[in-house]
Formats: sequence, structure tokens, C-alpha cells
Amino acid sequence: MHSALIAEWLLARFMGRKQAASIVGDLLELKQLKGILWFWYSLVGVVIVLFWRRPLAFVAALIFGFMAFAGLQATDIMGIPPLLSGNYNYPWMNLCWVLFAILLFVLTYATIRYGLRDRVTQLALALSISSALLIYGGRQMAVLVACIVFLVCVAAVSILNTERRRAAVVILIVESVGIVGGLWAAHVFNLFFDLAVPMSKRAPAPPSAGWLYLCMVLMMAWMMATACSCMHNWLMRNSSIDLGD
Repeated sequence: MHSALIAEWLLARFMGRKQAASIVGDLLELKQLKGILWFWYSLVGVVIVLFWRRPLAFVAALIFGFMAFAGLQATDIMGIPPLLSGNYNYPWMNLCWVLFAILLFVLTYATIRYGLRDRVTQLALALSISSALLIYGGRQMAVLVACIVFLVCVAAVSILNTERRRAAVVILIVESVGIVGGLWAAHVFNLFFDLAVPMSKRAPAPPSAGWLYLCMVLMMAWMMATACSCMHNWLMRNSSIDLGD
């Protein structure tokens, strides 16, 4: 019984408690025939299969999220000015792009970590499609109206359904963490840059500025991934399918 409790607790770190109890129960049934060593060997194998999803999900989400955010700063597609250019002709589009970058991070992370049947993944996919259409076609009235209607429908469905409402809370928390973390990271980077490169000297940025920027990006990604995991484990544990069926 002690072994079963430890095994169930360990598996519960990677999946829902119901799924962990089911897997441990199956292993316990075979334990009497194959022995205690086989039990722990099989348990370690299950943990390894589940664990690889976390680093892969983090790296993939970091890449796609950073690519989306980099597009915000370096692209003038559809006449949308970069966020840091000081020209805010379309500020609501800039905000939409920031939210889209975080949303793409959530979509990539949840898809790899929890699977396509997960409610958070499905909601993030629906919001990502509508956000992409809004960003690239929002200046056309038909596209704008269609996106608004679709988002209203998604919000209504999320409110009426308990699981989808919880999934919406998960995404909302991650978006909030991403925005607050981004503002904090930008403030820290600007303080460092002002100290390292005084305005009077107008010297090129030192290599340490690049390393600090990389650290800020990794920290933001870690904060969002942690928020997504914690909120998903708290709100979606009973419906989690962290098995990659």
C-alpha cells in the first residue's frame, strides 16, 4: 500500500489523479506476478514517457511565441507599426499582437503537453485562429465583424460550459502573467541599458545586454509555462489527458 501511494503521488505530478490511480492499479495487478522490481521499473518507464513532454512543450512554445512577438517589433505588415517605434496609429492592433503571441505560446505548450482533446488546447486554438484573422485582416470590415461574432460565440460557450469556463480562466491567467512579466522584463532591461549605455555616449550596446535580454525571454517563458501548468493542474485535473493518446 505504501508503494502504491508513492507511485500514485509521483504520477499525479504529470497527469490527473484518476488517471494516476488507474495506471497504478493496473501495475499493482501485475506486481504479484512479476515482482516489486518490475513494478518500479515499469513506473519509471511511464514517468519518462510523460516527462519528455514538458521540456519539448517549453522549447516549442518558446520558439513559436518568440517568433510571433518578434514579428510585432520588426514587421510593418498591413500598415501596423512596431510596438517600440513610438508610432501608435493602431495601438489596439499592437495589443492584439501581444495577446496573440502569448496565446500562441499557450497553444503550442498545451498541444504538446496535454493533447488536442484538452479543453485549454481547443480554446487556445479557436482564439488563435480568430486572433490571426483579426491581425492580418482586421482592417476589412467583413473580417472584423466575423471575428467579433466568433469571439462572442466562443465567450458564450465558455461561460455556459464548466470545463470550457475553467479553460478560459487558465488562458486568462497565462495572458495576465505574460503581460505583467513582459512589462517587468522591459523595465529591468531599460534600467540596465540606461546604466550600461548612457545617452551622452551613444555607444553600441555591450554583449551583456544581449545576454540579459535572453535571460528575460527565458524567464518570461518559464513564468507562463509554470502558470499554465499550475492552473491546468488545479482547474483541469479531472479532465486532463496528459498521455498523448
